Amino acid sequence: MKEPEVLVRVDALYHSGEYQRGLDLLADAFAECIDQRWLLYFWKVCLLARLGRESEAEEVLQEALAQGYYYNEALLHSDEDLITLQGHPRFETLVTHSEELIRAAQAQAAPGLTLLEPVESNYPSVPLLIALHGNHSNSELMQPYWNHLSDQGWLVALPQSSRVSGNHLYSWDDPDLALRELGAHFATLSRKISVDPAHVVLAGFAKGGELAIRAALQQTLPATGFLCIAPFLNDLTELEPLISANRSSALRGYFILGELDNHCTPPALHLSELMRLHGIVCQTEVVPNLGHRFPDDYRAAIQRGLQFLA
Repeated sequence: MKEPEVLVRVDALYHSGEYQRGLDLLADAFAECIDQRWLLYFWKVCLLARLGRESEAEEVLQEALAQGYYYNEALLHSDEDLITLQGHPRFETLVTHSEELIRAAQAQAAPGLTLLEPVESNYPSVPLLIALHGNHSNSELMQPYWNHLSDQGWLVALPQSSRVSGNHLYSWDDPDLALRELGAHFATLSRKISVDPAHVVLAGFAKGGELAIRAALQQTLPATGFLCIAPFLNDLTELEPLISANRSSALRGYFILGELDNHCTPPALHLSELMRLHGIVCQTEVVPNLGHRFPDDYRAAIQRGLQFLA
């Protein structure tokens, strides 16, 4: 399921500082995007906090929890939009309650893996693309961006983290655990399907993009390349030793970045240059007027990336 157009518009209004207009737009979105209400509630809390309406923001968060939606403590305490709410007794009580709901859901959680097998293949082995969702997402939300590749003969694997961050939403907030889960998924599917070792691509969006890069550099599985959309790169110093260890390796990388994604694009450009300096072949594609999301012509962009990695 792709991001609804109304949320794209809210995001654009937010980044232009038009918080009230974004808030007004959300009123209609609640009826239009029933399956996105977890995100809509959070947007509403953030916009109200940005407007200095902290009491209303707390009321909306309380309503979200009462409706069965929940948010992890790290998100509620680290999001810059909520800085004015930090330390408020009512807000902190709601954070505690939300975390209790998270823990209950976590007790029932397990890693997931969705496989989209090639529609048709005349070869004894198939190319593999493993696509990783971002934080506060899931494999179902990522599937529409990648499922067309199964029509082109690719085996598409969509792992889902076991770490709960919201209602049917998951995050890669434990890197070591995430890498173990990826390795286990690859071992499982390799026993079932013959994978072409010359075409194993790790792909991902946001935090999933960062994990794809890390797993490729670390060779958690025998990846030949990585393809990342708006990778969330929190600490490049952690990746530098892995880049040095892959100096002049056969690994290739492709970055699809948004011109307006001020948080993710600059470090990704720096990382790509660092890789080139160490002899790792990679290419960047910066999409004009794009924020932190998939480009509208994502199929064409992904195809260019796969052609570069071939």
